[in-house]
Amino acid sequence: MGRMNSKAALWMGAGDFHMPYHDKRATECFTKAVRDLKPDHLVLGGDVLDCEKFSGHRRRAVVEAQAHDWHKDELTPAKNWVDSLVKATKGKVYFLEGNHEARIETWAVSAGVAGCSVYSMVSPKSMFSKGLSKDQFSYLPWLNRYSSKNYVSIGTKLVAVHGWSWCQHAASKHLELSRSRSIVYHHSHRQQRDSSHDPWNKQPIEAFNAGCMCQLQPIYGIGGNPSSWVHGFWIVYVSHQKPSDFTAYSIMVNRGRAILPDGMEIKV
Repeated sequence: MGRMNSKAALWMGAGDFHMPYHDKRATECFTKAVRDLKPDHLVLGGDVLDCEKFSGHRRRAVVEAQAHDWHKDELTPAKNWVDSLVKATKGKVYFLEGNHEARIETWAVSAGVAGCSVYSMVSPKSMFSKGLSKDQFSYLPWLNRYSSKNYVSIGTKLVAVHGWSWCQHAASKHLELSRSRSIVYHHSHRQQRDSSHDPWNKQPIEAFNAGCMCQLQPIYGIGGNPSSWVHGFWIVYVSHQKPSDFTAYSIMVNRGRAILPDGMEIKV
């Protein structure tokens, strides 16, 4: 990728790490790819943290009930890792808050005055932004439903979101909801893609998800159904001359190994 066309901007992204339940080899493979490619911009698509301790769901398994230090085992390592990605990125790193990080704000509000008073000390936005300038890092809240900026614009016709649906056919659903812009989404943990064209301007549009970075679950905990999760991240090239034009790649990670669009192999 050091031979990439200078007329195209390189974006990379991945989501659903669910630290500390991330897959270490998949995460290391993605990290190595970022360090090798040095993208112009990087998108972390949400659910970087699992925030299990702030969940309102009942525990369903012993592993979920086992205690760990949220700050020491989850937040601090994730912050150090994000800082390393910022150093490897030429431009800005965008953090799209996921529904798991949003658990902390929900917990703070439900806890009343006491919860709100300590929210600034446990807020992912405050923690991940610490020590980084606005030119380096941007944290976009998931719960801010009335904001027009809970997404990242990649060029003029592609946007990145955490995810609006995790249904079986989430790609088609995102395409339906988006209407006229292409979407790279996360949240569903599945590698999917669907495409169409805008009947009004004849432009192609697509919705895609590259997969997840968390430990794969053969059987999903809610409902007990077999899952189709895969490890993966995405790469997008955006034309400098015509920002509406882009090419997107979903990169599958198989046991710590990925093959990039130019044939370069990443192994860990």
